[in-house]
Amino acid sequence: MKSLLLFLLVVLFALPTFAQKDVTTFLGIPVDGTKAEVGRSLIEKGFSRTVVDEREFFEGGFNGNSVIVQIGTNNNKVCRIMVLDSHSMNEADIKIRFNNLVGQFEKNRRYKLPETDYRIGDDVDLSYEMRVNNKRFEAVFYQLANPEVVESRVNEMISKVLSTDSLNNLSESKKNFVDATYNYIETVQTLAKPVWFIIDEEYGKYRICIYYDNKYNQADGDDL
Repeated sequence: MKSLLLFLLVVLFALPTFAQKDVTTFLGIPVDGTKAEVGRSLIEKGFSRTVVDEREFFEGGFNGNSVIVQIGTNNNKVCRIMVLDSHSMNEADIKIRFNNLVGQFEKNRRYKLPETDYRIGDDVDLSYEMRVNNKRFEAVFYQLANPEVVESRVNEMISKVLSTDSLNNLSESKKNFVDATYNYIETVQTLAKPVWFIIDEEYGKYRICIYYDNKYNQADGDDL
């Protein structure tokens, strides 16, 4: 029992450190490191860099659309990549674009299937809901944790509290605990890799804005 309790403590305290190795990606680019590093990676992907009023943007093509990309940082670490449509559209077209994007994410096997159907119904008055009721039309997905990384971390953690002999002769209760630990780490890792998008409105025109977030690098109140 003591070894199991120790194992649980090892998992809880070690996970935040280990989790840095498996982060959200955008076009294969980790949402991590420095702003300059991510900027160079975007340029290598064909994006062009623009600076307006000391604000840095990257323009290029993504998922069949022209987009503007911005890099967000916290304590000099990249915590977010924002992808905004370059061109706005009317209410009818943005509904179609939003719903199509939901379908694309649902079909992508790199993402966890949502429990909510985010699609916007044909009868929804988008402008009324957004302006009068302040409703946000958004959808949240999560990039799946890398199974090899999860397994590696579980094995590393187990080896800290169990001997080789014990690993080869696990009791049923310890096997269940190891399985539960794997599922826990996998879930935590996945929830730390959100990708979400929202409809942005300006003067009656609409655009999609997608956010690729690295939860580990975001502000958590340590600076307060």
